[in-house]
Amino acid sequence: MEYSASATASRFPPNPISNVFQVFSFRPSPQSPSPPSTQSPTRTTHHRRIIPNKQQSNKKKVKPFKEEDAFPCSLPLHNKNPRFIYKDIKNFARQNKLKEALTILDYMDQQGIPINSTTFSSLIAACIRTKSLPQGREVHAHIRINGLENNAFLRTKLVHMYTSCGSLEEARKLFDGLPCESVYPWNALLRGTVISGNRQYSDVLNTYSEMRALGIELNVYSFSSVIKSFAGAPALFQGLKTHALLIKNALGVIRSMQLSKHRPDSVAIARMLSVCGELKLLKLGKEIHGQILKRDFVSVHFVSAELINMYGTFGDVNKAKLVFDAVPVKGSMTWTALLRAHGYNHLYQDAIELFDQMRSNGYSPNQFTFEAILSICDRTGFINDACRIFNLMPKYKIEASKDHCAIMVRLLTRYGQVEKAQKFVKLSSYL
Repeated sequence: MEYSASATASRFPPNPISNVFQVFSFRPSPQSPSPPSTQSPTRTTHHRRIIPNKQQSNKKKVKPFKEEDAFPCSLPLHNKNPRFIYKDIKNFARQNKLKEALTILDYMDQQGIPINSTTFSSLIAACIRTKSLPQGREVHAHIRINGLENNAFLRTKLVHMYTSCGSLEEARKLFDGLPCESVYPWNALLRGTVISGNRQYSDVLNTYSEMRALGIELNVYSFSSVIKSFAGAPALFQGLKTHALLIKNALGVIRSMQLSKHRPDSVAIARMLSVCGELKLLKLGKEIHGQILKRDFVSVHFVSAELINMYGTFGDVNKAKLVFDAVPVKGSMTWTALLRAHGYNHLYQDAIELFDQMRSNGYSPNQFTFEAILSICDRTGFINDACRIFNLMPKYKIEASKDHCAIMVRLLTRYGQVEKAQKFVKLSSYL
C-alpha cells in the first residue's frame, strides 16, 4: 500500500521521494547485525529521518530497509501486535519525542497497520506541550489516513492543538464541523487561545459571548479559561473606558460562575483571586475570600498564597498576615506570598527578618522564595543581605538560575561593584 501522510493532506506539500523507506537511517537491531564497515563510523540517531543530499546518494547506496530495523528490540513487530506498537508511540509522546513517534507512524502507514484514537490523543497532547505546529499537522494527516477525522474526541483535541500553536484559522475550520451544542469543543477553543500566549483577550471574550448567546451550558473549565485571559488583559488595554469594560466583564464571568451549578474548584478560585489583584477588585476579592472560608480552601496552599498575595497588592499587609496565620500547615508558597506582600508595601527590612524567621522555624525556601527576597534586596540596595542570601541556596539544594544572577548583577552594578557583578555574569553564562 503505497501512500503517505503528506500525500493525503491537501494543505501539506507532497513528499518528493517516492519510497519513504529509502530516506530513513535506523540503528541495526541485535537480531540482524550488519557486517563490519571499513569506513569511519558515523553517529546516527534512533528513528531519525535523514534526507541525504545528491552528492551523498551518488557515492554510496542506502542500506536496504528491514522490518526489524524500524523499532526497538522490545517491540515484537513480527507478531503484528498493535498493542505493543501503540505503547511505544505513547512513550515517545510522553517524552515529547515527536520525530521518533512520527517515524513509526510513517512505517505503519506503509504497512497498513491502523492507529487507535488514544494513541493519536497522546501525540496531540505532546504537540500542545511543545507548541509544535508542523508535527501537529503531520499527526492530523495520519488521523485522516486512519479515517478518524470525524471522531469528535480527536477533532476537539485538534482544535485545542491548533489554537495552542497560534493557528486559529485551522482551528476554526475543524471547530465548525463539531456539534455546537456540546461545551467541550468550545472549551478547547477557549483554552487553546489562552495557552497560545498571544494575549488574544478579545478572541476569548468573543467566543465566551457567543457561547452565552447560543445557550451553551458552561462548566468550570469554560469559566477558568475566560478568567485566566482576564489576568493578562490589562497590559493590552489603555484608557479608562476599555478598562471599565474589562472589569465589568470580569465581574460578570466570576459572579456567573459562583451562581452556576458548576461551582469553582480550588484552581479556579486561585485564578479568580489573581484576577481580583490584577484588576484591583477588592470587594469581589472579599466575596471570594468568604467562599474560601465556607469551603475550607484555606488549607490549600496555592489558594491561601494567592489570597495573601491579593491583600498584599491592595496594601493591606495586616489582612495578609491574618490569612497567613489562619493557614493550618504552612509551606514555602505561603511564606513566599507573605514576603512579597511586605515587598509590595515597602516593608523591606521586615521582609528580610521574615525570611530569616522562616528559616529559623524550619521551613525551606524554594527558588521562588529566593527570587522574591533577592528582588527586595535589589530594590533597597541591601548588597550584604543579598550576597548572604544568595550564598544560602546550595544549603537548600537550589541551583542559581539566570534570573537570580540577573538580580545580583543589576544590584551590584548599580552600586559600582562591577568586579563582583562580573562573577555573576560569568556564572550566568554557564547556566
